Amino acid sequence: MNNITRNSLYTDKSSISKSLLSLKHIDFDCNSSILNLSQTKRLFSLIDSPILISSETSLPTLTVISSIFLIRLKTEAQQQGLDLNDIRLSGGAASFVLDPAGNLAFRDLDFLISVDDVTSESNWSKIKQAVCAALPLSNPENQHLCTEVYTDKMIRIINEHDRWGLISLRNSDGRNLELKFVEHMKRQYQFSVDSFQILLDPLLNLFYLTRKFHSNLINFPPIIVLSSYGNFSEALQHLHHRLIDVKAPEELRGGGLLKYCDLIARGFRPTNQTQIQRYMCSRFFIDFRDSSTQEQVLFKYVTSHFGIDYDVRYRFLRCLYDVISTDSVWLSGFERLCFLRTISTMSSSIMPLKLSSNGSY
Repeated sequence: MNNITRNSLYTDKSSISKSLLSLKHIDFDCNSSILNLSQTKRLFSLIDSPILISSETSLPTLTVISSIFLIRLKTEAQQQGLDLNDIRLSGGAASFVLDPAGNLAFRDLDFLISVDDVTSESNWSKIKQAVCAALPLSNPENQHLCTEVYTDKMIRIINEHDRWGLISLRNSDGRNLELKFVEHMKRQYQFSVDSFQILLDPLLNLFYLTRKFHSNLINFPPIIVLSSYGNFSEALQHLHHRLIDVKAPEELRGGGLLKYCDLIARGFRPTNQTQIQRYMCSRFFIDFRDSSTQEQVLFKYVTSHFGIDYDVRYRFLRCLYDVISTDSVWLSGFERLCFLRTISTMSSSIMPLKLSSNGSY
């Protein structure tokens, strides 16, 4: 395996020491807070731990430390003439850092990275080159292959509401390194419990200058966390009590239905079950109209989100079946029946695996 080490960081500190994101740019209100000591330690442990980036070919698996990779990415982007204005940890990993119990399961490491322009082909090409250059490739000649062999998916969304691109670096265990380069995004979260964003720039800049995370956390800059939900304390309470709340689910692609059932399967409970389930079902069947597309979307979600956790996978499918049965009565009987059969078939195929993993065989 190839390893990226702290000694491989660039020595030109002037290129990265000036953070574009500092305390004076943040309005401290109900949408933000500062990480406490235990949360800060959890964050350090998370971004300072190695993650394996696997290849689809014979190229070697790469060992990447997120903090070092992000610093190199920022430097490589600057050498390409791009400014990565700020970097934030988001999604389930940010919720894990904030979770009072410290035991919240999460899938990917999601990073939101602000860019001035993701629309032009030239800039998008430079972003991809910077990502490849930041990876610890033993043979630089393989750099042109990295976006093909080390990425799980690479997409770009450009419309009147959104301008952003995603490069997902593949991890064989399902914990991908997700890099979302954002020029503009109308909505950056689905539910209150995944609305948190931890601002990393001051920390990464200090880490770059000192080459290590000190055990004495008193000297570290305050680490700011925001909530896109609109009320940080309320979102944190939802996380603490495992509550599901969503604003305007009809705005979400697919209505957030699959993520909703995923949360239910993991022990969360809705604050307003009847109302949000109807909106979610409505939007899901608007976005995915035919049975073939519905089956593909469901299969992709199941295979990418649950790994070998067959208990949670089974609970997810049972929850989805119940929600569709109860809250899509407006749908034609044939359409509803087709999707319910798809769910039932998947559930039946999982049952033997579920029993086997529990030692029932």
